[in-house]
Parts: sequence; structure tokens; C-alpha cells
Amino acid sequence: MDSIADFLQKLQQASSVEERNWILLESRLAQLPGDLATMVWAAAIPHFFDAAVLAALCPELADQAQDLYGQLQNLEFVEEFVGHGHNVHELSRNILLDQLWKTDQERFLLYSRRAGDYFASIDETDAKIEMTYHRILADPNRWDYALDSVIVEWLNYRDLDKIEVALTRWQEHEQQQRLGRAGQLILQHYQGCVDYQKGNYADALVKLQQSTEAEEQFLAADHPQLAMHLQSLATVYEAQGRYKEAEPLCQRALAIREQVLGGDHPDTATSLGNLASLYESQGRYEAAEPLFRRSLDINERVLGADHPYTATSLGSLAGLYKSQGRYEAAEPLFRRSLEIRERVLGADHPYTANSLGNLASLYSSQGRYEAAEPLFRRSLGIWEQVLGA
Repeated sequence: MDSIADFLQKLQQASSVEERNWILLESRLAQLPGDLATMVWAAAIPHFFDAAVLAALCPELADQAQDLYGQLQNLEFVEEFVGHGHNVHELSRNILLDQLWKTDQERFLLYSRRAGDYFASIDETDAKIEMTYHRILADPNRWDYALDSVIVEWLNYRDLDKIEVALTRWQEHEQQQRLGRAGQLILQHYQGCVDYQKGNYADALVKLQQSTEAEEQFLAADHPQLAMHLQSLATVYEAQGRYKEAEPLCQRALAIREQVLGGDHPDTATSLGNLASLYESQGRYEAAEPLFRRSLDINERVLGADHPYTATSLGSLAGLYKSQGRYEAAEPLFRRSLEIRERVLGADHPYTANSLGNLASLYSSQGRYEAAEPLFRRSLGIWEQVLGA
């Protein structure tokens, strides 16, 4: 350990505030027992931690995790994180992350991988946010289905606040040049998706075009991530009525998924539904119907008659029938979709609200206003409760 004179000389010679802060923090860490110092480095990886998180980050110290958690709480740079235990103070955390990345990237990525796996097992918003950016950091050049599925779910629910918090966390690491090329492109892609959800089509188009063009150079031509992102770009084109530009992208996304995942995969069913919806938007009902039917068949066989994806396929096919004025064919499908979502997802779920609105709209189209009104009111009540007034 340095003498006091040497320590003071180091401080005086520091060329920046950051360097001076690291000298102070390094000196403090040197005073800690080895296991506690190790746990400080691990605790800096996530935005919050408790004994369970510490045990997951350092399984070799799992038996001591509860005791070490208690000792961490007594350190001057550790503070309470309401609802989630504690966290390393942001200034100290950033210093630790920078030093660990510079001196031992392998350990940094190991901790991130373990954090991503742990938080993925917890069905709670802050945990899911932590999972997203740790998965990107842990393996920055690999597409992660679990990560994409969480973000897509938030997009579908219009939970933009959650996505933007997650993207902010990614950006923090991008600014420190910790993201690989794939991670940078995924970040840009989802920034474009958020722009789209906010109605900023011009900004969305620029980001999605740039990220997709780069991915086509970076990824294999049949990569599942490319299929998903081609579809996102197609969605923006479709929203602008640019159907000729959207169609080949939808077709490519479908072709990739059929080739790589197989003709009976749920993602293939999703692509079939996307292409069918594009045809429906153009009034090409005869082209859309067999695709909607095939999508429904895949989801019923592979996922089951009561799966939420099956409910989505039922609603899509019913919507096509409604567009054609085939109300008697549409009604039982809308009803079945609503029944699945109420039972499986819950009476107050956003998808349930969507199904209520679909059935109410059908009744309204038929002039069945007394049947439609309570469904519209109930749908509105759910959306106000979930998204706010």
C-alpha cells in the first residue's frame, strides 16, 4: 500500500477529475477484504442489487452473499435503491465500470452475462430492462431472441417509457465504446421503432433504413435478426401507404423465416400475418386470406388453441372478413379471440381491450349499437387504466 506521501503525490499528479476519483476509490478498495472487494466490482455491473443478484453474479461466493450484501450496505459509496435493495453510487459505479472494462473485459462480460441470465428469469419491469442491455453487452455480436421478444412486447403495448429507459442504458455503454457492431445496429433499430410509435415517420425511416442497410452488410442474408428488422422497415412504409416498397421487405422476411426456422414456426406465422395485413391494406383480400389462414393454422397446431398468438391470428382473419362485409364469418372468430385473451391474459390486459374494440366495431358496422357500446366503454376503461388518461 502506498504511503500517505505517495498517495498525496498521486492525487496532485492526476490529470483529470476522473483520474483523481479513481485514485481515491482504488485506495478505498485496497482497504477491503478480498471477497468484499470482489463483490464491489460485481455489484457495479447492474443498476441495483440485493443478495440474490450478488449470488448470481459471483456464484463462487454465493454462500457468503447475504453477509457480503450486509457489508456492502455499510460502504460510503453504496446507497439504498428503493424497491430493489441497493446500488453503487452512480459516480463510483461509472468509475468501476470504466476501470473493469479497461483492465479485465473478460470479467466485465462474464458479470454481464450472468446478470442478463439472472434478470431474464424475473418477470418485473426493471429486471427486464436490466436484462436487455446486459444481454447486448455479454455477447455484443449475437442476436438475442429473448431480448428482441421483450422489446417487441413493449412496442406492442406502446410501453415507450420502458423502452426508452432501456435504450438510455444501451446508449451509456455505446458512448463508452462497449457495444459491438450488432449491438449498435440493434440500438439504432429500436430507436427507429420508438420514433415510429411516436408518429415520427421521417426519423424512423432514416434510422431503420440505415440500420437495415448496415445489417445486410454485417449479417448473413438469412439471419433471423435481419428478418425482424426488414419487417420493421416494411411497417413504416406501409403506414405511409408506400406498399410497393413494403411488399418485397415483407416477402424477404417471410422467406428468411421459412428457410431458417421452418414453415411451422410461430415467427413464420407472424410473417405470414404481416404480409397478409399488407395485402388487406391494399384491398387484395383474395391474396390475404390464405396467408391469414395459414398463420392461424400454424399457431393453433404449434402453440395451441388457447395461445395468445392464436388469438391474434383469429382477430386478424376476422378483421379481413369484416373488411369484406362478411360479418357472420367474422363474429365467431372475434368472440373466440376475445375469450382466449380474457382467460389467458386477463380481463384488464391491453390485448383484451383490443379484442373488445374489434368486436364492438363489428357490432357497430352492423348497426348493433346497444351491443357495441358496453364493449367500447370497457375497452376504453382498460386503456385509460393501463396507459393513463
